Amino acid sequence: MTSPATQGLSLYEAARVAGVTFSTEAVPEDRFVDANDMRFHYLDWGNPDKPDMLLLHGFAQQCHSWDFVALAFTDKFHVRALDLRGHGDSDWAPDGDYSPEAQQNDIKGVVQEIGLKDFVLMGLSMGGRNSFTYASNHPDEVRALVIVDAGPENLQSGSQNIRQFVQQDDELDSIDAFVDRVIAYNPRRDPVQLRGSLVHNLKQLPNGKWTWKYDSALRGSSRRMGHDPATTERLWGYLENL
Repeated sequence: MTSPATQGLSLYEAARVAGVTFSTEAVPEDRFVDANDMRFHYLDWGNPDKPDMLLLHGFAQQCHSWDFVALAFTDKFHVRALDLRGHGDSDWAPDGDYSPEAQQNDIKGVVQEIGLKDFVLMGLSMGGRNSFTYASNHPDEVRALVIVDAGPENLQSGSQNIRQFVQQDDELDSIDAFVDRVIAYNPRRDPVQLRGSLVHNLKQLPNGKWTWKYDSALRGSSRRMGHDPATTERLWGYLENL
């Protein structure tokens, strides 16, 4: 998995530089599944004889966000990483509905279509909230739950930072311009590794500029940046039911 877009640094080389331990240079397959009148993209990392694992990314990210994690687990699990609605190579919501309820219905539909049973569910940020909500409502399906950087409530300062980041101009001249923007937002990111990841989250427009793959409707939406008291209480209830 090497391309000019990653400046010759393969996924596996980048993982080694980052200190990720993996036993096989697994090559994921791009797959699609239909659910709720939409088409969803996911990466299938193979090893079908192993227990199932489903990975859910965060807001404004996509399934390749999990590449390093998938590499580390693919010898022990049959890993699938899903692009949630409006993200990556999955369909944008035709009605603009990106509510938690719509996402839960999507996950249920994808799980059924793929045939996941007794699976490990792992989620980051928005994907983390989706994960513990799903596990709470479907305890018979989820054998283990991993939540990364997610909870029933958002820190106001963090939400404000995310809001400011996603509402910046979303058409830039190059991939490198997006790399610079993300580094300014999070200086701890390695530019070379970041570029290899970002290329999966960007697309080139007819005018030659680059923009995010995720639905532009999400960039101007403030709904996800905070929760009303009723939603927060409901999310706490899901956690307490686990």
